[in-house]
Amino acid sequence: ARASGGADAAAVETSSGTRDEGRGETPTTRATPMTAEKKKMGKKERRAAFGPSVALNKELMACETLEALAETSRRVARDMSAVNVATTYGKLARFARGGRGKVSEEIKRSEWFAELEERAMEKLGECETKARAVAQIAWACGYLDRGRHLHGEDAFWDELERAIEREISKCEPQGASNVAWAYAKLEMRMPNGIRNAIEKHIVQNASAYKPFELSITFWALTKFGDIPTEEMLDVFEREMRLQSCGSQELTNIASAYARISGRRVRQGTQGFLKELASNAFTILHEFDNTELAMFLWGLSNAGYYLDDDDAMEIFKVVERRASGAKRLEPQQIALITGSFATFTDDVTVTHYDCETGSPLSHLRMSAQTRAALKSAIVALENTFLASIAKCNMDDLSYVMWAFAHLEHRPSDEFVRRLEEEAIDKIEEASAKNLSNLLYGFGTLNLAGLGVFTHAMFCVSQKLEEFTPVGIFMVCSALASSNYDPGPQMMLQFENKLMKSAHAFESQDFTEFLRVFARLRYMLADETFDFIGVSSAKTLDRFDSYRISMTLWSHATLCAQPHDALLARIEDEIRGSASQFKPQNFVLALWSLVLLGSLEDARDSVVRVLHALVKLQGGALTSSEDLEDAQLCSLYMARLTSVGKPFEELILGVTDGVADECERAWLRAKAQDPTISKVQHHIGEVLREIGAQDFEVEALVEGGKIRSDIVFPNSRIVVEVDGPHHYSRDASGRLRELGQTVMRNNLLTSWGWRVVIVPYADWGDMLTIEEKASYLRSLLGDEVFVA
Repeated sequence: ARASGGADAAAVETSSGTRDEGRGETPTTRATPMTAEKKKMGKKERRAAFGPSVALNKELMACETLEALAETSRRVARDMSAVNVATTYGKLARFARGGRGKVSEEIKRSEWFAELEERAMEKLGECETKARAVAQIAWACGYLDRGRHLHGEDAFWDELERAIEREISKCEPQGASNVAWAYAKLEMRMPNGIRNAIEKHIVQNASAYKPFELSITFWALTKFGDIPTEEMLDVFEREMRLQSCGSQELTNIASAYARISGRRVRQGTQGFLKELASNAFTILHEFDNTELAMFLWGLSNAGYYLDDDDAMEIFKVVERRASGAKRLEPQQIALITGSFATFTDDVTVTHYDCETGSPLSHLRMSAQTRAALKSAIVALENTFLASIAKCNMDDLSYVMWAFAHLEHRPSDEFVRRLEEEAIDKIEEASAKNLSNLLYGFGTLNLAGLGVFTHAMFCVSQKLEEFTPVGIFMVCSALASSNYDPGPQMMLQFENKLMKSAHAFESQDFTEFLRVFARLRYMLADETFDFIGVSSAKTLDRFDSYRISMTLWSHATLCAQPHDALLARIEDEIRGSASQFKPQNFVLALWSLVLLGSLEDARDSVVRVLHALVKLQGGALTSSEDLEDAQLCSLYMARLTSVGKPFEELILGVTDGVADECERAWLRAKAQDPTISKVQHHIGEVLREIGAQDFEVEALVEGGKIRSDIVFPNSRIVVEVDGPHHYSRDASGRLRELGQTVMRNNLLTSWGWRVVIVPYADWGDMLTIEEKASYLRSLLGDEVFVA
């Protein structure tokens, strides 16, 4: 998500597909300039020369059935001119377009069509073949699904493309647009020569194009995300008469801009999009449901800045369509919901984090408009649910991606039915489908163990199809849902990402680190080194999010950043003209304090700390923009810094909010604790073997730390550490996470002996005798009754 594209992304390359095939314009007989040869001939001579061809054309046009056309064309094959061949192709296309049986399948199996192609190749190779005939044959191929063969040679298309490139400059606008449409309809990328010729044709003749012709040609040229030349874009935006466009033309244009958005920023395009939207909003009632869905998808992915009035109008129209007599189909709902999740009124950085807010949260919408949005989404959900059995994996996954971005939690019944349908159709899922589906369930914290189990099996089978963004989305979803894919799956993710890591930008490296840290997976040393060195060499700037998240990922995994990466971060901070956002500053500060307190700490960490504090302007004076979780992080940083080279720096920068930090910390520790089964069992075993004077879940040091089991008289704490306290690597080796190390170091600095009982060790022991002996060896005799 894509936004997917993406939505993603998922929405830019939508999992639902663009579904914007458009249609070619039926060729018409327009006046064609006379050739020099014609001018030399008299009227009677011209009639005599072209009479047979005209008569034959009438005979071909009179054929009412495919059989009659086949019989006639075979009978007169030797006498057919290029125009007659084009007429035959055009008649076939009209049969196909009119729904008269499965014409394209029938003709591909017929011997007479092979003969027709032979005759077409013969005529296409003749220099006197007219541009209109060439364009009509190409147009017909679009309706007949006669594309270039995927395997082996295709002499017909070789000859047709030579003729197109030779004649395209002589075409009327209708002919040029039909050639372009045919390539798009057949999902074929135009050869550069033909593409360049069509773009040149538009530049030279744009004013002669009808709105439909110009819009369909532009749509076709951008079909595969190819960006037209600057000159052509300028001419198109200047000559495209939007006020004369109907719903289909406006939809084609919006779809085209969606495909090329983000590839190149052009001055004036926002103004053009504004005019496009304005014209569309005045005639929204003329859009059919497919056009409405495609237009909104296109406009949102083109980067249009939706204002409050526009949003209110769209939400009302969509709600009426969702509950009206001609209800929206699932595919249309998926595209519309995806567009709602993609609209933004500002340029924002999207991260693939299941905890990142909705793009619509950045919209300056009134409370009334937000209520209209909510009402429209509920209506879309209900209509989608009513026809969910008709949905394919594109629709199911894209709707879930969109709901996640919109922070809309669907009903339990919707989730249950969607999970059933998704599991039933999971084998059809593409990599993008799987990413979007898991992202939706993970972001919204929906109960979907069955979805995760089935989807992750498919992920492992289709891993080579995943993009880095797709893997980031899957990993974020797994972390949010507390679903452990296992070290071998994580190793496969790591290896897959490393194959394309040479092309990463700094934000990609940040996401690489972040999702693996969230899943508590320890990357290989060579991976850390590669990320560190490569990140330091990237040309794009590090913003406060990237810096803080990069540092947090290393701190969480207790892995010191590469020297080159620390040097780059220090340079970025010193060269920054703006302060960090408060939450990013706190995260970076906490991470640097933790890294600086480890045994392998480097002097460069302290330098980065000083640069960060200096950039932020010195001491914090207010906690107004900080949540309790961030105040707790500052408090932990204050405690950890005591006795370290940076103690004075950290205490100085946080003294102004020290009281608020302590209160937030004590509030958090005073909450009712959750005692795990392992913790409870260890307490029982300790009592059975005579341990005395201990408490389960007790506060120490005036409430600063809550430990699992405390022997206050002996100043011993027992920490029963579950999987959330450890990272794992590919071999299954466990290592303490940064926050766990910080806790243990603090307790030790206060004079407590810290005894760790890892969950894995305890689970390996089967008898009470084994467990009793294990605890005695850890604790010593002083806590037991003599």
